[in-house]
This record gives sequence, structure tokens and C-alpha cells, in this order.
Amino acid sequence: MKLHGNARTCPNSRRLLIERVIEEGWSVSARCAIEFLRRAVSWFAERGVQIKAVMSDNGSAYVAHAYRRALAELGLRHLRIRPYRPRTNGKAERFIQTLANEWAYERIYGSSPERTAALPLFLERYNFKRPHDSLGHQPPASRLTNVVRNYN
Repeated sequence: MKLHGNARTCPNSRRLLIERVIEEGWSVSARCAIEFLRRAVSWFAERGVQIKAVMSDNGSAYVAHAYRRALAELGLRHLRIRPYRPRTNGKAERFIQTLANEWAYERIYGSSPERTAALPLFLERYNFKRPHDSLGHQPPASRLTNVVRNYN
């Protein structure tokens, strides 16, 4: 089994929604990507944020016909990064690097469940306490002050 993270950024805020996905093999399936997409759109909608577009790489899950249909059903535009250009999706790539350095590999965990249990603490710190250079040394949550249920 391999642990994959799905992350979506909220436009103009850098607030991230992440969840863990455990899949067999090396890639996330289209089914898994669609389920996450629906949960992400719902999560943001509950907070008053309307998603208009989704940016992804060109992995098999994101070029699948089923994923394209799901985007159409949700009324979302699909933006794909250029092949072999991960910097095009820089916010997500930077978050993944931070996630690896400050959560996954920051210390030695006794087990995968122990590491998973530490994820909510990391996300709380990342979103509400950790200063971000690009946000004037403020946490991402500081950018969503006018959004319904921001701090839930």
C-alpha cells in the first residue's frame, strides 16, 4: 500500500484541504480522485467558497473520462499543468514538500497510524498558526475572514 495526499487550494487564499488516501499500487484511481473532488467541493461550499476550476497534473486519474464527466457534472473547468512542469502547480507542490518535511518525515513515528494521528495537529498549525512568507507572515486562515464557518 502507498499513502497519497490529495490537496486542493482555495483560490486567492492558499487555504488547503487535504486528506489521506490509501490505494493499492502507485497511483490514485479515478474513482478515488472523483470521490475526493466531490468532498472538496462540498467542504468549500459549506464555507461559502465556490470552486470554479481545478488544476491537476496529467496522472491517469485526472485524464480519465470518468473524472472529466465528474468535473462537467460539477460545472468545473479543468486546468492541467504542462507535462514534466510541476512548478506550474507550485502552490500544491510546495505544500506537498512542506507536508513531507514538517509532518511525514519530521520525526520517526512508531507506526503509520501514529503518523496519521499527527496529521490533524500539523494541519491545524499549518492553516491557523504557521506564518507564511507569501502571506505577509500570516497563516492561510487569516485570508478567509469573510467566509461563513471559516474556523470550523
